[in-house]
Amino acid sequence: MSQSVYDIVVIGAGPNGLYAAYKLQKELPWIRLLVIEADEICGCISKYPDVRWHSKMKELKLPSQVNSFVSDDYEPTSSELVSYYNLFCKEHSLSVRTKSRVINLTEHLEIEGNRLLALEFAEVTEKENEVLTRFVILATGIYSSPRSLDIRGKQKLSTNFKLDLQNLDLLLIGAGNSAADFIIYLLPHNRITWVIRGESWNSVFANLRGNFDSVLENFGHNLTLITNSEVEAIDDSGHVLLQDGGVLGPFDQYFSLIGFSSSSPLVRSIGLDTQFECLALTDCFETSLASVFAFGSLMATWNPAKNRANPTFIHNGNDHELGIIVQELKHRWSKTIFPSDQSKVVQDKLPRRLNLRFAAKFFLSRRPRRG
Repeated sequence: MSQSVYDIVVIGAGPNGLYAAYKLQKELPWIRLLVIEADEICGCISKYPDVRWHSKMKELKLPSQVNSFVSDDYEPTSSELVSYYNLFCKEHSLSVRTKSRVINLTEHLEIEGNRLLALEFAEVTEKENEVLTRFVILATGIYSSPRSLDIRGKQKLSTNFKLDLQNLDLLLIGAGNSAADFIIYLLPHNRITWVIRGESWNSVFANLRGNFDSVLENFGHNLTLITNSEVEAIDDSGHVLLQDGGVLGPFDQYFSLIGFSSSSPLVRSIGLDTQFECLALTDCFETSLASVFAFGSLMATWNPAKNRANPTFIHNGNDHELGIIVQELKHRWSKTIFPSDQSKVVQDKLPRRLNLRFAAKFFLSRRPRRG
């Protein structure tokens, strides 16, 4: 079996995965780095409908020569973002192996004293049957892991939609920003029955609010809104059964846009510990499997007050959080060179400097005054 050994493997070539590769390449220039992507670069974004993004460019920019020519207030479409991040990848000569889906990640034997991790692929490629690495950065994002309803007939429900739907009767379940996109782009051309579990839809992103309100005002006659209700089942004839006994439909197409989960197929196959729907992480974003770190959307933390995850967006590559991971990696590399315990030395530095400062102050206070 052919094997390749790397220092760090970044899994996922979305915006955060690409920025992680860029930062690691810059901060740790000696490493053997590999970026693996199951699809194409920014494949998850390209599969999302080509709508105006939910953030402005000032929150989406990564280091690029074209940044000065793009207004911070510009709201890009999904396809424009994919092109932008592909350019970023080329600008910084980031090597990404696409169409390589990792299905498992396990501990491996030690080579030259280094404990390694083994990555298993869905298909054997001509390049390697197996990849070994010292560290892994999981940056797979969440768009490939939409939540689904656990109901009878759920196979009729789609978790994505296309913008070219017209003259159809559509069922929409969900009240987040994906549902807002659905209403903005499809209500003018279709009849939509919208089922919401709560009293109303969730807050809409500020840059969507104007379009959302305008569409409701002008095409509200195409909308049937049902609140404080949940879907219990979809029968064989396509009728939707509500928990309160109501019956809807049948419909031409059925959509469930109820958000995304960080419990992806890869996360489940690895068997990483979770806290509710989020990964259990240390202060440096390390998962329950040593040397495997989570970055980007997988860094989401659970908010018990709101009973949902606090999402992590692109935010210019989340530089602060990535810096914490990079510092931890640097520390671990230093341990391979200086295996004795260095933590005490690092901790002693600050008190020693403070002691010198106080000693100098004491010495100066003892000097005789002039006059």
